Formats: sequence, structure tokens, C-alpha cells
Amino acid sequence: MQIIRKLLKIIVIILGLFVGLILCNQYVFCPVYIKQKPQVFSGNNWYNPYANLQDSNWQKANFHAHCRAWGGITHGVGNASNLHRIYDSLGYGIHSVSNYFSIDTHLQYNPKYISAYEHGTSINRTHQLVLGSKNVNWLDYLLPHTFSNKQHILNSLRADTSDVVIINHPLLDNAYDSLDFAFLQNYNCIEVLNPQEYSPQLWDAALSNGKPIFIVANDDLHDPSFTYNLANLYTCLPAFASNKNQILQCLKTGFTYAIESNHKDMTYPKLQFANITNNIYNVQINTLADSILFIGQNGKILTVLRNANNANYTLQEGDTYVRVKIILPNQQKMYLNPIFRYNNLSFNTTKGKINYPITILKYLAALLFACLIIIYIKKKKQKNRNMKIWNFILLISLCATACTNNNKSLLCKKWQTTKLYNPKMEELIAQTKADIDTIGNNDPDIKASTNVDSLRLMMKQQLENDMQQQANDLKNSVYEFNKNGIAYLKNGDAVDSAKWTIENKNTLRLDEPALTGMGDVQLFYIKKLDTKNLELMMVMFEDTSIMSFVAIP
Repeated sequence: MQIIRKLLKIIVIILGLFVGLILCNQYVFCPVYIKQKPQVFSGNNWYNPYANLQDSNWQKANFHAHCRAWGGITHGVGNASNLHRIYDSLGYGIHSVSNYFSIDTHLQYNPKYISAYEHGTSINRTHQLVLGSKNVNWLDYLLPHTFSNKQHILNSLRADTSDVVIINHPLLDNAYDSLDFAFLQNYNCIEVLNPQEYSPQLWDAALSNGKPIFIVANDDLHDPSFTYNLANLYTCLPAFASNKNQILQCLKTGFTYAIESNHKDMTYPKLQFANITNNIYNVQINTLADSILFIGQNGKILTVLRNANNANYTLQEGDTYVRVKIILPNQQKMYLNPIFRYNNLSFNTTKGKINYPITILKYLAALLFACLIIIYIKKKKQKNRNMKIWNFILLISLCATACTNNNKSLLCKKWQTTKLYNPKMEELIAQTKADIDTIGNNDPDIKASTNVDSLRLMMKQQLENDMQQQANDLKNSVYEFNKNGIAYLKNGDAVDSAKWTIENKNTLRLDEPALTGMGDVQLFYIKKLDTKNLELMMVMFEDTSIMSFVAIP
């Protein structure tokens, strides 16, 4: 019985560590991203993805299909060669196999070969499709994703900017919502048409918030014998797109359109032209349409024309974007990519902005969590310590802005962070180091079930890594205080800002909402300020933290 209890104890410890690692990896180590205020499309120019259309020759494409992979663990039937033969027989010019975290290379010597894999392991299927990549990116999170999780994954997948990143079936299991698409950045397309879910409303949410995102339609085929899902949804690209670079460029710039069909014959409507002349948007296809809908901001239908193959719409001053949906008598539907206003053209390649103060705080919280685990192992019945970590987090956030009125001439310059001191943190780190050195000495259960030397070495390395990460983040932080009352925190390429004022001579007030409309109002005390040195102190809940700076010439 005693052996069984020890085994159960070891199993509980292992499961606890596993769950803890999952939670920390997803909700602690993932950077925190700022939801930057979206802007609608604006400007005097109109971007038209079909401006260079020369003829009505198009080709069908499917980028999302699965076969058997990973020994049958993932959902897929048959092999890649058979899938390619099926799509060839159905008249597709481009087709990819996109297994989970696996790149199919069967057609790698074909000029139209596009590498593809589906990325995503989360329980609510927050998935992305990556096209053109040479390697699989394994970064992902198992539990339902926060906004920061979603943005961090998109940034990671778009590390190679030549790749195309598509958000797959966003409505499936409520993986994404309209608010996500108001803020998410750094991806190219949405799989608006998927057999499991259609999501034009989420596409309009992205477009209505100024995100130049383009449509993709795919079969998402998992079993070719289930023919209902085969060849009903597809993306059309111009026939001249005959190699990888041309195909990916068409997807990135919206030189495509999507088809929703209920039959598998090889005929489909072809776009003949879509042009803008004298503020009139004119569209023509090669067959008679039952109705042609022009759709604008927030998915509003602007006008409908019936029983025609040609339609036009006069662009209004309040129009930010206009997309066209065409319904044929046989109920085929054709979705064109939007035209949209711009002054400086950009295709949503800006990375999401990291909130560095809060992110540093989360790393410190992880360090404290590891310390608590060590203390718990040694003193299992000891009461939980009051770490007051949130005070430390708030200090880091506060350091993003500061200035004084009386000392304005001294403070208004650039400052490099040199040191961050918190007595309780120092005491905790010292205690943790001592606990690591003595772990297992007084606990025979740990000695019997664990390689104590390996555990001690692993814990020391983790503690050193966390402390080095904190030191690097502080070293790379530069604070700039301007005479116009705006302060900037620069960490790498990221910049945060807030308004500053002085209260009671040496009390510094940082007011993020007054400048950005979001964030916190925070106070701290100037302990020391001269031409070369600055020290900022904050006392919160009887916990004191001090940050030191040197002036940058």
C-alpha cells in the first residue's frame, strides 16, 4: 500500500508539473500584445486588386486538404499522390496537401508546387494554414487562446515574410470572433468559405477595421470518399500564375476570387474585368448573373443589380471599402476581393505591438512561481508567502512614463535602465538559491523518487535563465522624456507612450489614457535626479521598488 501511495504521489507531481508547464507557457511566457485602436480604410486613392487583369483566363486552386499522416493519429484518409490525382482530374491548376504540422513534398519539382501545412493543436481548433514555408513552426498553445496568444502565433508564423498565412475556419468552435479581427495583424487571408463554416461576417469585421485581408475558399478535405465536400469551394487565380512566387503574390495582393458551388462540373464564372473609372466601380463576368451585390462597411449591402453580367457602382465619399458578391442562376456564388481606400498602401504586415512592461512582469511572475514550487517541495506544509508580485508588475509598467515640472530640464532626455531593485525580490531569490542547494536533504521521498542532482541543476539553470531574461529586458529599455509632456518607453522596435505631469514637486504622474485612450494612471517618486543619474521609487502595499537609470548623451 505504501508503494502504491508513493507511485500515486509521483504521478500527481508529474501531472501537476505538466499542467503547470502548459499554463505557464500559454498564459505567462507568451508576450502581452496591445490592442491598438483600429482605423478604417481612408485616403484619396483606391486599391484595386484586379487592376492588372488582362484577360478572363483563370485557374482553380485548393490549398487545404488532408491525407493519412503521423501514423493515423490525425484525421486523414488515403495518400497524397491520390489526392493530387483527384484534383488533377477535376481540372484544378493548383492543389496542395496540408497535413497537420507536416509538409507534403510529392509535387516539389512541379513549378506550381506550394508547400502547405495546417498549424494548430488548441482544443477549440484555432488553426492557421501556412503556404510556402520550408519548415514547420511548432509554436502553439493547447488551451483556448487569448488575443495575445493568437497575435503571437501569427507573428511567429510570419517570421518569414515570403510565406502566406491564412486563418482557417475562424467560426469553427468559436475559435475567433469579430473583435479578434478588429485588432489582429500580420496575416494575409481568411478562409471565409470552408465546408464546416462560412464566415463572411468576420471578413467584413476585418475589412471594416482597416485590415486589407483577402478571401480564400477550400475543401478542407479529410476523406476523398466523402465526395460532398469535394470541389465545392475553391479559390481562383489568374492563369499566368505558374510558379510559387507568382501564386503567393496573387494571394498576398488579393488577385484572386472565391467560388461557392453545389456541383462539381468544371465550369465556373470567370471575372472579365473589374476597374475603377471616374469613381465608378465596374465589374463584368462571362455569364449571366441572377444578382450582383456591392457590399461595404460593416457588411452593408450598398446596391443590387439583377439579371446582368455587368454592373457598376458609383463610389461614395463615405465608402471605405467595397466588395462584390455575385449569385448565378444555378446558385453558384462568386466572391471578389475588396477595393479599398488608401494613402500609403500596406498589406497588413505590421506586427502586433508588445506591451513590454506587462510582459516583463509576466516573466517575473514565472520566476516567482518557480520559486514557490521549490519552496513547496522543501516545506510542503508551509503557508503560502505573500509575494506581492503585482506591485512589481505595476512598477515596471510605471517606468514607461515619467517626468517632473520642477526638474523638467534635467529629466527631459533619454535614459538607459541600469538596475531594478526590490528587497523582497532579492530576499526571495536568495532563499530560492538556498532551497535549491538543500533540496532533498530532509525529504527521503524526494530522494527516493527523483534524481536530486539533476533536479537541482535544472532548477538552477531555470533560475539563471529567468534572471538573465529580466536583465536583458531591462538593459534594452530606453526611456525618453520630452518637453511636450509625452514620454516614450523603447524596447527594441516596440514603443509605448503616455502623458506625464508633476504633482507635489517630486511625485510623477503617468497618464496613458490621456494619450492613447487605454492603459493606467500611475504614480511614483523621484528619489534622485541630476544630469547623469535618475532613480525612481514606488511604494505599493508596503513593498518598495527602485529603478536606476543613466543619461544617454
